[in-house]
Amino acid sequence: MTAQMNDLMDYDGREYSISAIKSKNALFNVEKLGLHPVAASTACWRGYIAKFGLDGDSRLLLTDLFVNIEDEEAPAINGMMPKRVKIDHNRLNEYDFNMIAGGDTVYQGVDLPLPFTGSMIICDGFIQELYVHMGFHDPYKYEKVIELHFEKGLMTKAEDKSAEAKKQRENAIKDGRIGINGRNLEASIGRTFNLDYDSKWMDEP
Repeated sequence: MTAQMNDLMDYDGREYSISAIKSKNALFNVEKLGLHPVAASTACWRGYIAKFGLDGDSRLLLTDLFVNIEDEEAPAINGMMPKRVKIDHNRLNEYDFNMIAGGDTVYQGVDLPLPFTGSMIICDGFIQELYVHMGFHDPYKYEKVIELHFEKGLMTKAEDKSAEAKKQRENAIKDGRIGINGRNLEASIGRTFNLDYDSKWMDEP
């Protein structure tokens, strides 16, 4: 198994990893866009990496999408057709890393409004000493942690949760919960691939 590439969120001039989601519905459904991704690498078993942002009215948008669809004909998303991009391994940039993991069919500047209701935890400043070669990393493994709340696509509140994440990190280190639990291996592995709050985030550490 391999640590997984997170979806991304542009917020307040920085790019964050989306590390937990709380909602009755998914953030978005890639298959409803007419895409059927397959894994491009072991770092992205979903077969895609999505990037999100906010418009000037604080409404949630799908901005970019990196997807591996092999020979499938790619549809337009919000009137935007994708590009098939070749990776220059001698000159890798941010998008190239996303393409290596997510796929070389790239939608840029889609700006598709999403009617998402729920919350998400976005993170930056990963602490390398806490790396585990499995699934999506927990929010407490990052220095900067923010919780964003949405109602029908409109961001209604943003809260800095870095202090709470630090407490969770200290407790996890003290209790030896950083790695995979070998005594309950299947459940432990499953939790690392789950982005639900119940698996990734505790409101009161």
